[in-house]
Amino acid sequence: MKTYVLGAGASLHVGYPLTDDMATSLFLWMQGQDAYRDTADWFRVEFPPIGNIEDLFFGIQIVMDDLENGTLDQKCLRAIMMNKRRELIDGLRAWFSEIRNAEATAYRQFATGIVEPGDCIITFNYDVSLDRELHRAGKWEVGDGYGFVIDRLSANSPTTLLKLHGSTNWLAILFGGATSGFFQFQGSSLGERPAIGSAEIGFLGYEGLSDPLFPRPSAAVSPMILPCRLVVSNSSSTRALVGNGRVSGTAFGNRHDNTC
Repeated sequence: MKTYVLGAGASLHVGYPLTDDMATSLFLWMQGQDAYRDTADWFRVEFPPIGNIEDLFFGIQIVMDDLENGTLDQKCLRAIMMNKRRELIDGLRAWFSEIRNAEATAYRQFATGIVEPGDCIITFNYDVSLDRELHRAGKWEVGDGYGFVIDRLSANSPTTLLKLHGSTNWLAILFGGATSGFFQFQGSSLGERPAIGSAEIGFLGYEGLSDPLFPRPSAAVSPMILPCRLVVSNSSSTRALVGNGRVSGTAFGNRHDNTC
C-alpha cells in the first residue's frame, strides 16, 4: 500500500486556478454571473484586494470572530457576512462545475498507470476531476471511497481518497434534512458525513443513483469546502479544533482517523 499526497497545484492541468490568485479569478468570474455579481461587489467594498483564496477565507473568519460579541450593528454585519461567505462558496462551486468538464489528462494517467488497489490518496484539492478519473479506471467507488460510507451506493472501493479541504460535491444536511415541525436530534447538527446530490454522483460516472441522505435539495446547506488555514492560538475556538498541533475533531466527528 502506498500513500500519495497531492498539493493544490495538482489540478492546474485541468484548468483550475492556483491558490495564490484563486480569489482574484473567482471574483472576476462572479462579476460576469447575474447570480453572484452582487456578492463579488460586496466583498470588493468590504475587504481589501486579496488574491489568495485561503487568505480571503481566513480574513473573513477573523472579522466574524471579532464581531461575535460586538454591538447590535456589529452582530448584524456578522450575520450578513455569514450569508455572503456562503454565497462565495456557492460561487466557487459553480465556477468549478464549469471547469471540471475539461480533460484531466494527468489525473487519468495517474489513475490508470500509477495508483494500485490498497493505495490511499490524500488531496488538498476540492474539485472532483481526480475522483471521476479514479472511478473510470476502476480504482475507486463513491460508496466508501471518501473514507465514509454512503448506503446503497457502490462500495468496496479499491482505494481511499481523502479530501482534507472538503469537496465541491459534498453538501451539509442540517438536522438530518428536517425543515419544519418539532423534532429531536442527537449528534452534530450537520450529521456524521457529507451528502452528495444525484447530479454530482452522475458526474462521477454513476447514472440513476442517489444518496439516501439527500432526499430533497431544500434540506441542504452550504457545500463542504474549507479553503482556509488553521492557526494555533490560545483562543477557546481554536483550542476546540486543535490539540497538540493536530486537528482533534471535525463537524463530522472523528471517523476519518486512521483511514490510511
